[in-house]
Amino acid sequence: MTPYTPERIPPKIVSDKLKDNWNDWEDNIPLPEIVDVNEDLETAIARYNLQDSDLVIIRTDTGGIRETWRDAHKYADELVNIEIVIFTMKDRQRLYDLMQEIRRIFRTYKHFFGTYHEAIYLSFVELTQQQLNIWNGIIRTQLDERRIYIGGE
Repeated sequence: MTPYTPERIPPKIVSDKLKDNWNDWEDNIPLPEIVDVNEDLETAIARYNLQDSDLVIIRTDTGGIRETWRDAHKYADELVNIEIVIFTMKDRQRLYDLMQEIRRIFRTYKHFFGTYHEAIYLSFVELTQQQLNIWNGIIRTQLDERRIYIGGE
């Protein structure tokens, strides 16, 4: 019998990587509140005070975890879409600085995200329909693992 191995949780992997590698030295922006959630954004935001710190919410994006089988179903490729939502009350520049730091971490550690072969920074969109004096944006990323052995004859 195979011993139990807990399934990895992709948003937690991203959250841990950001927390462990955030550059909050001297003039850089301080570490924001980083949380991974599985609920709607309004509920998640309501639990945090943006006057205390910036907020970064990480969750599985549309499409979730996608698996594609290869080589007569002996191997699979796994692609996970991750959405990172950023909120700040400071100013628009802070929003872009937060995005820049997240992008730096993805580029620097692109081959070191848990057991995933590659972490890919895809895009950033600034959202403009939010409340006065709250700036936010969405970063879209992917975690990619190739040729996972799944068995077979």
